[in-house]
Amino acid sequence: MKRMNITDIPSDTQLSNVKINIMNRTISLFGDKGEELQLIEANSDDFTAMCNFVNITLSDDMIEYVY
Repeated sequence: MKRMNITDIPSDTQLSNVKINIMNRTISLFGDKGEELQLIEANSDDFTAMCNFVNITLSDDMIEYVY
């Protein structure tokens, strides 16, 4: 996987899966062409809101939790 900035990701990239690390509040987004973008949420409220959004909008097979 190539770690990228949001501006580096091609516009035709499709989200393939998400990894949520509970311990360090990091959400990794993985694209269908090997792209990876990490979102680090320092604020617990923002992290919880993002996790809720992921749980509501994505299917279970696209989400991986790391504890």
